[in-house]
Amino acid sequence: PADDYEHHKAELERMACSQNEELAARAKAALAKLRKSSLTRDQIKTQQAAYTHVAMQTVKDGVCRAGERSMQGILAEAGMLVIGGAVWELRDAATNPSELTIWQRLERFLGIFWKKLTASAVVRVGKEFALEALHLLFGVLRNIFKSAGALLSTLAQGISTVWESIYDYLTGKIESFSQLVTVILKTLTTVGIGTLAFTLEQQLTALGIPGMLSGLMAAALAGVAVVFANRSIDATIFTLTNLFSCTEASRLRREQIEAVCREALPRLRTQRRALEASLQKYYAERTRLFRSNFTDLREALASRDSMRTCMALESLNQAFGCTLGWKTDKEFDDMMESEDPFIL
Repeated sequence: PADDYEHHKAELERMACSQNEELAARAKAALAKLRKSSLTRDQIKTQQAAYTHVAMQTVKDGVCRAGERSMQGILAEAGMLVIGGAVWELRDAATNPSELTIWQRLERFLGIFWKKLTASAVVRVGKEFALEALHLLFGVLRNIFKSAGALLSTLAQGISTVWESIYDYLTGKIESFSQLVTVILKTLTTVGIGTLAFTLEQQLTALGIPGMLSGLMAAALAGVAVVFANRSIDATIFTLTNLFSCTEASRLRREQIEAVCREALPRLRTQRRALEASLQKYYAERTRLFRSNFTDLREALASRDSMRTCMALESLNQAFGCTLGWKTDKEFDDMMESEDPFIL
């Protein structure tokens, strides 16, 4: 500081004249490097306080942003869990009404809801705060390396776009690096195609095409382009992985199959439960029908009532989509006496 310069200069000059040669040499070296600052001690303290305030405010703002994003994601996740869990419990209660009581179902629903929400909150909070810390780091680097500020800003924006996938890879949710590369490429490709679709829509509108029609055309082309791009990325990554490692290629194929199975199994379970319920209903109706018809048939045979016997047999045949072809003894006699073949 400027107000301390003269004091330290005089002290070093005194030490440079000391009888101790080592001390004198060190003092002369320090004296040669001594420079007077343009700021006083009070000004330096004020400047340091300002820098500290700016840094603390930046950290505080980052924490607030991360907390706000985390809370928004947690609330959205809670809403989906409540709706999905309630629908599942209502459907299970309709299928198996006597399996659990209302309070047992409510207790199970709240337990599953809290468990999933807690796990999701931990992951989301870690993801958002890590992303905010990454933004602060890039901000510091931009201040230090001002010549590379544009490059660092672009890099930070790209990382923000695919940060969720990167975080899943760091936490082990995405197991292989090839899968991470695939997800990142798909995300960036989708963003790029979306930007091109927006530009195409503006160009079509400028050519005189109605806004709704141009939007539909751009969206349709973008959808087709995204599908082809994703398929191409999958094929390319698998081919490259296969070239470098057969084991990695097999693992990648297994992960793709597991992803398909994870998507299909819940739907298959739902269809199986619906089929079982339909079959149980069908068999119950058939059982009631057959018991009733066989009871009527036994009673008709015991009483030698031919009309009632025909009605019972006709009901059984109609249950299988057929018919006897007669309802009275006369119709039966006429059928037997005719030249037409008798078909049972």
